[in-house]
Amino acid sequence: MRFPAPILQQSPFSKIPLAAQTLF
Repeated sequence: MRFPAPILQQSPFSKIPLAAQTLF
């Protein structure tokens, strides 16, 4: 489940540490 940066900034994933985002 990977999203472009602009979408990450507007989603709950933006509150997740970068280390956790790599898991998605």
